[in-house]
Amino acid sequence: MQALRIDANVASDHTVTIKLPSDVPMGPAEVILLYRESTPSIETGGNGPAILSALLSSPHPLEGFWKGASDEIQEARDGWDAG
Repeated sequence: MQALRIDANVASDHTVTIKLPSDVPMGPAEVILLYRESTPSIETGGNGPAILSALLSSPHPLEGFWKGASDEIQEARDGWDAG
């Protein structure tokens, strides 16, 4: 999974239009919108900060991957030391 950080502007009709780099493949994507607390959300009844807090407290999608990679690196190092 790859991530991009792109700044955007929410228009008065509550739409956001972004142009993605050409190397982003076509197909499904997950979009996470972060905005300042002073901007009320129609979709959530103005409860955006609570939703953002929930998102930030949930595990990162790559958390397990990094843990697994770290464990594999440590096992390789242990093997070198024992060798």
